[in-house]
Amino acid sequence: MTIKTKITPLGAGNTVYPKDFVVFESSTPGTYTFEIKKAQFEVTGSGAGGGGGGSAGKHAWYGQVGGSAAAFKGIVQLEKGTLTITVGTPGEGGYGSGRNAGPGTNGTATTVSVNGITLLTLGGGNGGGGTGSGTGANNGAGGILTISKELKVISTQLQENGVAHSMVSILGNGFGAGGNIRAASSGLPGTAGYIKVQFVK
Repeated sequence: MTIKTKITPLGAGNTVYPKDFVVFESSTPGTYTFEIKKAQFEVTGSGAGGGGGGSAGKHAWYGQVGGSAAAFKGIVQLEKGTLTITVGTPGEGGYGSGRNAGPGTNGTATTVSVNGITLLTLGGGNGGGGTGSGTGANNGAGGILTISKELKVISTQLQENGVAHSMVSILGNGFGAGGNIRAASSGLPGTAGYIKVQFVK
């Protein structure tokens, strides 16, 4: 029998999740849905990086590096219900050729939603432009961080927009970086998005 006390007013066994329990963690692009209990969680994540632009081999011109993605790390409160997470897909590198070259494609956002409401959007980096007479329009801009007013943020350690033309992962774990460029060749893809949701209390 469980005895209610001032220390455990609901009795023992009222822990929502085990200590430091990781509810979800992935760097594999896709959408994931599951049920959660109301609690405070540390959310760490980034969108996906943009692809690097291609280079025109005839002139050995370099394209532009893709932009890095927005990133966030902080403690938030999530309500009970359906948690939907989308992990961003990295942008592809632009094609290279003898005279023309294509831009890299944009990385996509990593998002966190509860009960159909998008609470956190970690924007993906834009693809870098190509070079030569076929120069692409992409400019390799950084991804944009959007925090919904519906999200209760307890504290934050990191909340940053992505950086233009950057191969640096803001999270420092390699994810969300823009793709590099190569002489007389296609650009490299960006790196995938990332998300980790860990129970705090």
